[in-house]
Amino acid sequence: PPVRLLDLPTDLTDARRTDIMAMAATAPIRCDGKVTWMAFEPDSYEHQLQEKTSAMRSRFGAVLAGVEVQIFPSMPAHFRQRARFAMCRFDGVLKFALFDKDAPRVAVDRFPVASREINELMPRLLAAVASSEALSTGLEACHFLGTQTGDMLVSLIYGEPMHSDWRAAAEAMRAELSLPALLGRAKGTRVVLDRDSVDETYALHDGRRLT
Repeated sequence: PPVRLLDLPTDLTDARRTDIMAMAATAPIRCDGKVTWMAFEPDSYEHQLQEKTSAMRSRFGAVLAGVEVQIFPSMPAHFRQRARFAMCRFDGVLKFALFDKDAPRVAVDRFPVASREINELMPRLLAAVASSEALSTGLEACHFLGTQTGDMLVSLIYGEPMHSDWRAAAEAMRAELSLPALLGRAKGTRVVLDRDSVDETYALHDGRRLT
């Protein structure tokens, strides 16, 4: 089936961009959400952490002699506040996609590495974008940037001039999904709804909060 996308760096030469587009068009497509460059195994996180701790103690044992080392585990899943996806059509259906082996082969409906807020927003955003000609035409990538305190910026990146009705459609979608901030970007065009950043707050051990 044909694949349409591309979340590509803007500094690529036309020849390199053409090569990647050709690979995308012929790449075997998988919808299992698995990529060769990432081994995500949350059920074995404790074992992985123990192995990493042991490796660090072995490597830096001489330096850490007499030092009490504190270990701060991460969450086994939903630990990233940022996610970037290509946008492709698999059998004519718009999907989030991940690059694998230089082409956007892997369709995903969720991304458990990313925060719960991003995962909850993904299907709602996709449905809203897919149902709108103004938002889906020319769409090549979607970026999510969240925070621990619930703020969220969604960026929609286009490979051709944005639809003339993009702003109106984007404002309607932003209201429908209660998006704090939304950004649309194409070559030479940048449309910001509310803001192009997020606000994060960190709680310190002494009771202070940094924003």
